[in-house]
Amino acid sequence: MRGIAILLVVFQHCTGSNNTAGGLILSFHMPLFFFISGSCFSFGVGGGKLFIINKLRRLLIPQVTFAVVNYVTFVAIEWVKGTPPSALAFLNFLTAWFLLALFAMFILMYPILSLVKNRVAVALLALAIFVAFCFTDYNDLVVVQQTMAALVFGLLGFLCRPYLDKYAVSESSFKGYGWLSLIVCTIIACFNDTVFMYINEYGNKLLFALTSVLGIYSIVDISVSLRNTNFLQWCGINSIIIYVLHFPMFRVSGVVCREFGSSFPGGAYALSLIAFIVVLLIVSAAVVFCNKYLWWAFGKGRQKPVVR
Repeated sequence: MRGIAILLVVFQHCTGSNNTAGGLILSFHMPLFFFISGSCFSFGVGGGKLFIINKLRRLLIPQVTFAVVNYVTFVAIEWVKGTPPSALAFLNFLTAWFLLALFAMFILMYPILSLVKNRVAVALLALAIFVAFCFTDYNDLVVVQQTMAALVFGLLGFLCRPYLDKYAVSESSFKGYGWLSLIVCTIIACFNDTVFMYINEYGNKLLFALTSVLGIYSIVDISVSLRNTNFLQWCGINSIIIYVLHFPMFRVSGVVCREFGSSFPGGAYALSLIAFIVVLLIVSAAVVFCNKYLWWAFGKGRQKPVVR
């Protein structure tokens, strides 16, 4: 599921948002990440202090790497354009929302799930947070609104975890409708504004919640038939590295597509599809390199050699 999710992120960034596929992906792909992370939530060992240290390492170190990599790319592009780059841009990259919201979600889930043991109570709390999310707008505070949405879908993922385990191996009557759900999600997304979580634009928040749930179910269902796909498993394991590294590459590819794709109808979109493939190939090679030499920059431990 995480492998599919990160590929959707790369695809949407390469192809843009001014098309049906982009609008569909934006309508649910980030809630999908929070749902997956919530379904994988574990208290671990060592108590709350070790839990926080682990999340600091796994999420905030990649955040710093994200800021450095993207700022260097930003400076290079601005230099080519002949415009002086702003040093404040580094702060913007350092406070980019996703990993911060994911970190905050985990830090909030730990005490919530430590104190609230009843699953019905957890569900009611998630509903209450969603209601607060619908009736508030904290655009002036860094990632507060996104963290509220993250917590809702993270708790939903936690609640659904037992059913996800059974869904993969059972003959559930809900199975097999993932593609149909995706079509319904596409139709509903057309009635909402394009969702941009990074700037707190959700359109109608009830429609956003509906497309998120439909999209999550779709990927859950589709992933069952693809669960033994080695490449998707590899992408899921390395999703944070892919997330960090693909940004500078799709920004460069976006410049190329705008420059050369406007000369013929549909050219920009066709080039963006090619860019997606090229970016994916380059990022895949970069992930192999980073896992071998720069694992520390992405919050990972040193990989041990496999003994066969």
